Amino acid sequence: MTYKILSVGRQHCAARANPGHHQGFTLLELLIAMAIVAILTTIAVPSYTTHLDNQKITQAKTCLRQIELAIERYFTVHMDYPATLAEVPLGECKQDPWGNAYRYLKILGKKGKGGNRKDRSENPLNTDYDLYSMGKDGKTNQSLRPKVSHDDIIRAKSGGYIGLAADY
Repeated sequence: MTYKILSVGRQHCAARANPGHHQGFTLLELLIAMAIVAILTTIAVPSYTTHLDNQKITQAKTCLRQIELAIERYFTVHMDYPATLAEVPLGECKQDPWGNAYRYLKILGKKGKGGNRKDRSENPLNTDYDLYSMGKDGKTNQSLRPKVSHDDIIRAKSGGYIGLAADY
C-alpha cells in the first residue's frame, strides 16, 4: 500500500511535468495579486511623499537658522542688519529645497510697516528682519492668513520660532 501512494505521487508529478500540460497562474490569481500591489501602492506613495516633504521642510528650517547666524554675525561687525542677503555668506543655502531663493526684508530702522510679514491677527512677525522660504508651492502673501502662505517656512518672534507658517 505504501508503494501505491508513492506510485500515485510519482504519476502525479510525471503528469505535471508533461509538456502538453500547461502550468501557470489563473487569471483570478493574477487579478488578486495586482489588486494587492495596487492597495499597497496607494498606501505607500502618500506616506513616502509626506516623508520627502517633511525632509525638505527640515532642510529649509536648518538653512534659515544658518542664514540667521550669518545675519547676526554681520550685525555684530557692522552694528546694522544687511540690506540684502547678498551681503552675507549663504554657503549651501542660496536656494530653498524647492529651488527658490530665500526671502529677506530688513525691518529695523525702516520707517513704516509696509512689506513686513504679518501673522493671522495682522501683527508683525518680527521686529528686526523677516526671513523665510516660500515653501513647496513657491507662492506667498504678506499675511499668514491666506492659504497660499501656509506652506511657507518662516522665522517669527525675532528668531524665537522657525517652522511652518501653518503651525504658527
